[in-house]
Amino acid sequence: MNTLKLSICVVTYESLDMVKKFHTELIKSLDGYSEWEVLYFDNSKSDEVIDYITSVKSDNVLIDFDKRNMGFSYGNNRLIINCKYDNVLLLNPDVFDITNSFWGELTLNYNKQDVLFIKLLNEDGTFQDCIGKYASFSRAFGAKVDYEAINQATPIEMGIMAFMLTSKKVLAHVGLLDCDYPLYAEDMDWCYRAKRLGYSIIYNPSLVLTHTGGGSSRTRWRNNKTQLKKYYAEEIFIKKHYKGLHRTAMLALNFVKKINNKMRSFK
Repeated sequence: MNTLKLSICVVTYESLDMVKKFHTELIKSLDGYSEWEVLYFDNSKSDEVIDYITSVKSDNVLIDFDKRNMGFSYGNNRLIINCKYDNVLLLNPDVFDITNSFWGELTLNYNKQDVLFIKLLNEDGTFQDCIGKYASFSRAFGAKVDYEAINQATPIEMGIMAFMLTSKKVLAHVGLLDCDYPLYAEDMDWCYRAKRLGYSIIYNPSLVLTHTGGGSSRTRWRNNKTQLKKYYAEEIFIKKHYKGLHRTAMLALNFVKKINNKMRSFK
């Protein structure tokens, strides 16, 4: 039996049918492997997801919850501090197409980098905008990087935490996710801190999964309402990490983006 030595952290919010599908696929994919655990943290107001996970709970499947819904970061932090294994995977419950062979391929990437992101596809098979740069003028006005064209392991600035593999050692040094971000930009913040400490963040497109997006947030991927929330989260990031004229200019740009977004919503 192959060993994974992997703690998989999953934060849920309502969406019972999706969670059932996710959990069934995940556990099936782990068949034949040992030394793994799946830790769920449920933010739901209802008991549906809690009751379901409790019904399938085992020595390898654990659940915690908080009906106050303190956010994605808070839920993940509660799980991270309880991880048993050195390898830690943050995984969204709306990520699918995980196969048995996927885990074997993933273990080959252990210890090759400090933080790993993979290729995520939309439900229709198109490339998802899952990696990129921090909020900056170069991101807003510079030449656009064709991330879809990347075909080999490549250093990046950040990725979305629908799938992020790292280690307890890195998490201990970088710190937990910042709970000031209720839903978006916590990934940008954490990756920014990791980069500043010298950790390598790698995107490996040879590992591919499907991210339906919006399942947990109950909003369509990239709609105006979601984008506006991302801009407000970006504002938090700018205030935390930028100083002086750079900070002022980035806040001005952020303000313009929010105004443009609100104007589009009235069309």
